[in-house]
Amino acid sequence: MPRQVSDAFREAFSASSTDQIALVMLEITHATMATPVRVVLDTVSHGFGETGTATTLLGNHSAAGSGLSEILVADHANFAVGDQVRVMENAGQVRSTSQNAVAGDTRLQLDSVGGLAVHDPIHIGLDSGALDFRWIRKISGLTVTLDDGLSSASTSPKSVTKIGWSYGRIGVKDTTGGDRLEFVKPAAHNWPGGNSGNPVQKLNEYLPYPFEIELGNSEPGSFTGARLRIDNIDRSILAAFRALKPSDEAAEVTIRVVLADTPEVVEFETPPLAWRGLGFDNQTIQGDLSAPSFLVTAFPATYFTPTNFPNIFSQI
Repeated sequence: MPRQVSDAFREAFSASSTDQIALVMLEITHATMATPVRVVLDTVSHGFGETGTATTLLGNHSAAGSGLSEILVADHANFAVGDQVRVMENAGQVRSTSQNAVAGDTRLQLDSVGGLAVHDPIHIGLDSGALDFRWIRKISGLTVTLDDGLSSASTSPKSVTKIGWSYGRIGVKDTTGGDRLEFVKPAAHNWPGGNSGNPVQKLNEYLPYPFEIELGNSEPGSFTGARLRIDNIDRSILAAFRALKPSDEAAEVTIRVVLADTPEVVEFETPPLAWRGLGFDNQTIQGDLSAPSFLVTAFPATYFTPTNFPNIFSQI
C-alpha cells in the first residue's frame, strides 16, 4: 500500500552523494524477556525511543555553526558514559489546539497548520503541565494525526509546538562548570540553540548486529510470509530463545526503518510480527515471520432487534 515518506528519506535512495543513512532496526519482545532485544543493521549503536531517564538543560546554550558536542544539565546522576541521548532544540512553529482532547486521542484539531508538515516532531501541552512528544503522521485540513495517543487530557487551547532534536552518545561525564555531558562526536547538524529547561532524554540503545530479512510473496490474494535470520554471535540472545516453551506465545518482532540523522521520524514500521518455527546452529538463529491474521479474529454475537436496527422492521 502506498505510503508517504519524508523528502530526506527519498533523497537517501535517489542521490548518490547523500550523507543520509537509512537504518533498519529490530525490536524483539516476549513475556519471558526482562528487556527487549534491540538491534540495528549498522556498525555502530543508535538510540531510538525515549526511556524514563531524563533531565533538562542548565542555562541557555547558544546556537553554533557546528553540531552540538557538549551540554550542561540540571542533574546527570542517572546518565552514564555510553548512553544515547537526545536534546531538544529551541522551539519552532507554535500552534494551538481548538478542541478538547482526552487520553488516547490520536487526532488534534488546531487553529492553524501553517508551518507544520508530515513527519514533523512536536510537543503538545497537557492539563497536568507536562508535555507529550509526538510526530505528525497526517494532516487533513486543520486536523493533525499523531503517531501515538495522548498520555492524558489536553483541554483547548493548548500549545502544539514544532521542535527539533540533536542526538549524541555520551563520551565524558564530569562536573566541569557543572553537571557536564560531552558527546563522543558532535551531532549531525548545526545546533540552533537550546533554552534552559529544554528536555534531555536517554534513549533505548540498539546494538549493531548482523541480520537478514527475506520478504515473501505479496501478490494480491496471497502472502507467503517472511523470514528473519540473525547471527548467533551473542549467546545471551540464544539463551533467551531456548527458554521459550512450545506452549508459549511466539516472540514478536517489530521492524522499523529510520534515517540516522532523524531517528524520531519512523519512515516505515511493521505491526508486531510473530517469529515462529525458530531454529539455530552455531552461526544463526532463524524463523518465519507472520503478520496477525484478521480473518480469524473473533467477533462477539449480536442480535437484530427493532431497537438496534429499526429499518429492518420498518415494513413489518
